[in-house]
Amino acid sequence: MSTVREINENPDVFVGVTLPIEYGHTGHFKQSGTIKEQAYSNIKNVVLTGKGERVGQPEFGCDVNRIIFDPITEDTSDIIEESVRDAISVWLPYISIHNVFVSFSEHDNNKIILSIEYTVDVEDPDSVESISFNFNVGI
Repeated sequence: MSTVREINENPDVFVGVTLPIEYGHTGHFKQSGTIKEQAYSNIKNVVLTGKGERVGQPEFGCDVNRIIFDPITEDTSDIIEESVRDAISVWLPYISIHNVFVSFSEHDNNKIILSIEYTVDVEDPDSVESISFNFNVGI
């Protein structure tokens, strides 16, 4: 079994497919070469997949896509945060969430910004990474 360091340093070993799915230089889908790079794509996959959307795994994903179309209340940020934390803890247990920030644009009532700060525990638990999503919920 390879260690994380061996996987990350071997140019012939790939961890998974990156998102968005696109063709890589080898003619196959673009692949991630490090666990940290794949963790970024895995978070995208979990957050952007609605529960019930994935065939064969109806509990996979997060409720963010449903929540953002509900009426915005003072609890909306907390509900989104809880959904993100729950989904990542279940489906990506090697990732620790440090912060989840939900903000609403002052200039566009139809825009919700979700930012997640996390660490990849198996690779570098001291290196905080971040990912952001912009949801435009208007017509």
